[in-house]
Amino acid sequence: MALYGNTTQLPKRNITYAVKVNGIIVGTAAPDTNGVLKTNITLQAGSTTVEITQDRTHIAPITTGSKTYQIYPNPASTDFFISDVSSKAEKTVQLTVFSTNGIKIASTIATTNRWCHIELPAGSYTISIDDGISHETRQLIIAR
Repeated sequence: MALYGNTTQLPKRNITYAVKVNGIIVGTAAPDTNGVLKTNITLQAGSTTVEITQDRTHIAPITTGSKTYQIYPNPASTDFFISDVSSKAEKTVQLTVFSTNGIKIASTIATTNRWCHIELPAGSYTISIDDGISHETRQLIIAR
């Protein structure tokens, strides 16, 4: 899917942009060498609002590929562990679970470096992890 619209300036390099569908962050986009933002999203039929804004919460440069959070085991059967690789201290995070169609399935408050239980049917999911400072997404497979 290509998104076109009126723009007043080209996207800035080394800046991450948040991609929101109906007000929910479903991913990020970064400009390529030509200044074009590219991302893959799945939209439901009907009225959908897509918004791309500068992600001011992203604290690491996009070129580093660094990750703060890990989810394992993956695939998981029911419970999974949320590890904060930058700190052994526990931290409260907002977890939001999206289906492969971008539909919000669940949302809960969790604690890092602990096991988390969210009742999900078998399938592939995108987990959004937001600690109030940074926002990351991870893929999670539930296998039974």
